[in-house]
Amino acid sequence: MALFKIAKGVYVPNVWKLSEGFEVTPREGARLRIKANVSLENLDSFFRTATDCLIEPVFLILETPCNEVKERELRKNSEDPFHMDVYYSEPKSRADIIDLYARYDELLLNDGFVRFGVASQKTQDEVFVAAYKIVYLLGSAPNPFQNILNQFELPQIDQLVTAWDLFTDGDPGEKSRYKSPVGDIYDMIESLMRSGDIFFSKTVAD
Repeated sequence: MALFKIAKGVYVPNVWKLSEGFEVTPREGARLRIKANVSLENLDSFFRTATDCLIEPVFLILETPCNEVKERELRKNSEDPFHMDVYYSEPKSRADIIDLYARYDELLLNDGFVRFGVASQKTQDEVFVAAYKIVYLLGSAPNPFQNILNQFELPQIDQLVTAWDLFTDGDPGEKSRYKSPVGDIYDMIESLMRSGDIFFSKTVAD
């Protein structure tokens, strides 16, 4: 079995315990939430292919940590949560959103802090790469992502072991910034905001 590869900007103890696979959790209203481990060398292709399953128009989702000045204002003591800024693009075609993603794919795939995804405005189905690059697929039954799960040969597992299951008090996970040829995540946000490709939506607790 091939070793599961993780992003350059994350540290997970005992990473050898991770393997590709997915777990399905039914939700209200015939909705499904799929949680998946996708090894780094497959994540780009998986994300693009999953995006192709979404009904247009679709929009890009980006979540980045608040900058230090803003975080100091929001976080009053050590017990308060950290915060993330959430950005969206305007609804576009799948091809247009993938073009946006492709400008920063190396950075998005490897930075330890950024989270990103694509959602359908019409159906609210969603592909989201969350903390530690765990993938979440949200859709309605029957599973709209089943074909790509089969295509990438991801086995269905009753209780998927993810990075979160491997952390301990003595050996917690770590995240770090990653810088690609186009800069870091804050350079990315600044560039996309300046070009009008995304807009700030809200700040949420992490």
